[in-house]
Amino acid sequence: MDGEDEIDRLGRALLARLAEAPGDQDCARRFDSLYYEIVWRYLRAKHQVLGARVARYLGVVGSIAPPVLEEEVDEAAHDATATALRRVRQNAAKFDSTRGGPTQWVIGSAEYAYIDVAKEIVNARRSDALKFMDPAELLDVEDPNQTTEEHVLRQLDDAETLANAAHHLSEQEFAALRLRVTAGYSRAEAAEAIFGDPQMKKRIDGLVERGARKLAKAWADRRSSQGIAESTNFPDRTDD
Repeated sequence: MDGEDEIDRLGRALLARLAEAPGDQDCARRFDSLYYEIVWRYLRAKHQVLGARVARYLGVVGSIAPPVLEEEVDEAAHDATATALRRVRQNAAKFDSTRGGPTQWVIGSAEYAYIDVAKEIVNARRSDALKFMDPAELLDVEDPNQTTEEHVLRQLDDAETLANAAHHLSEQEFAALRLRVTAGYSRAEAAEAIFGDPQMKKRIDGLVERGARKLAKAWADRRSSQGIAESTNFPDRTDD
């Protein structure tokens, strides 16, 4: 394990420098050079495991095609590697050696980044098939394998729906819905993004539930007001 120990030693020194001087481009290049191939090869080797995780998040478990096709893996791994290294460098000051070495931190970040990239690939394929549905109609779902939350949230890729949702939800409710559905984040990932603590999954559940109910009510109110307007819009009549 001498090789890994040496990489950790170099990575620790580079992170310390980046924490002191975030704009040090030479140090950033050295950090990327140290880890790029290691991370890329790791993601290539783990893409099936990570792809299965993406499939669970997006509800496509059992699909014939994997979330990331074989011909897409190299590019996805490159994108995820670049994203992970950038995130680690930007958060160099937060490195905590008591929680593991820098290599472990980089690999963990790379796994999250790969999942993000894979979700984008899957969502891009699905975007043409998505259509907006009335959230009020989705509150009574016959499919026992899908929750109301999952059905309602899937409609949040529609631009008009997103704009309307932003007016009816709190900032955290809107963020939770966007992360859970549009971005396909897990409950822990959404909790990490919003609260900085992946253990706050119940808070995410609460935000999602309240947000979904608010959207359904807002849509019902909108439909009701439209119906009233139409019923009072009588055609002109002339006396005989």
